[in-house]
Amino acid sequence: MEVSLTTAASRKKTNRRDVKNNLEEIILRMSTSGSVYGYNLIKHIKKTFGVSLCQSQVYPCLWDLNEKGYLSSDVEQHDGKERKVYHAVSTRTVERLKEIRDVKNQNRRKINDLSSDIFGVQFS
Repeated sequence: MEVSLTTAASRKKTNRRDVKNNLEEIILRMSTSGSVYGYNLIKHIKKTFGVSLCQSQVYPCLWDLNEKGYLSSDVEQHDGKERKVYHAVSTRTVERLKEIRDVKNQNRRKINDLSSDIFGVQFS
């Protein structure tokens, strides 16, 4: 029984780490299918990955992507309050997603080569 709890806790930690490490890509992918804002990103991530993120984890990433030109932003009125909404800048966003994919592929190849050298095993 304890082993399964440890495994579940380990999976949860891994999933949380994966989401945090891939937050930029998650935001960019969501933005290509429509407008996004902080609260709906947090809800979507919780629903999709089972990971609760704080505003302090999501908003700086949104601001950074906006500042770098991958997202544009507008202020919209919602229930009498202003909300900053972000949109993909299509060509820049697609380029950035390709860069992310390329870096991940390079890292996978490096890990594969390293594991082959050390352990004589290659991972797919």
